[in-house]
Amino acid sequence: MKPELRKKYRELRDDMPASERLQADASLNLVMKDLPQVEAANSVVAFYTHESEANVIPFLEWVLETGRELFLPRINHDWLDLVKVESLRDLEKGSFGIYEPKLQLEASDRTDFDLVLVPGLVFAKDGHRVGYGMGCYDKLLKKITGHSLGVCYDFQVVDEVPTDDQDVKVDAIITDKSTYII
Repeated sequence: MKPELRKKYRELRDDMPASERLQADASLNLVMKDLPQVEAANSVVAFYTHESEANVIPFLEWVLETGRELFLPRINHDWLDLVKVESLRDLEKGSFGIYEPKLQLEASDRTDFDLVLVPGLVFAKDGHRVGYGMGCYDKLLKKITGHSLGVCYDFQVVDEVPTDDQDVKVDAIITDKSTYII
């Protein structure tokens, strides 16, 4: 069931018209900055937008401009190392063509953060998600603390998704049109 959901929602996301995507991304980035959890956050774990994911790059720039600490993941086999970055110029294409912190930047052993942005292909209104199939974010969310916020387009939120024992729910989901507090 999860493979079919991944395929379906990746295709839906890929097929989103460019004008609709630009509008949705702009709306999402504005709404994210106004969330109380975001306003209160001094340390933020995020992801760098890849392919047709919701574009959070303006949000990442805002995090840095406002003096907050920004940690981005670097794929290390089936684990995500978190690396503090001072600039988006600290990134390079890494595993799977995803921009991630340069190898010469040291991974952090920090485990407590204020906010954790989580990507996904499909989110359920109860906070479960279907990611890309490696379980990296589930493992990460088990190890670190912080308010976890799923980020996606509104059509990527459904009533329910299949779950496994290792799946970890997010605390809230934000889209270009809605916020779901779990």
